[in-house]
Amino acid sequence: MRRIILYIATSIDGYIATPDGGVEWLNEIPNPTNEDHGYKELLASIDTVLMGGKTYHEIIGFGIPWPYKDKKLLLSGKSFFTHKKRVESSIRFNPFGLLYGFRLQIFQP
Repeated sequence: MRRIILYIATSIDGYIATPDGGVEWLNEIPNPTNEDHGYKELLASIDTVLMGGKTYHEIIGFGIPWPYKDKKLLLSGKSFFTHKKRVESSIRFNPFGLLYGFRLQIFQP
């Protein structure tokens, strides 16, 4: 069975983004030693990334090298453009059904 790992940044009150969709609050958290808190280790342990269209566009807007270049990318969303070189699949899905399929290895990206 495949393992499913949820990796998400949330504020202490449980929000992912500000009401306007911003994540600037992430930069306000002090990190003087630039600790990655296990992120590199996590990336080394996975082969597929599933993200929503808004998250995808947020990452594209950071102006950094694409952090998932060696991963399969499954992208969901109601409306978005895709960079064909990056996106393995763009799908509309029920996230719980898709995760269940991953877990049982019914769906293989």
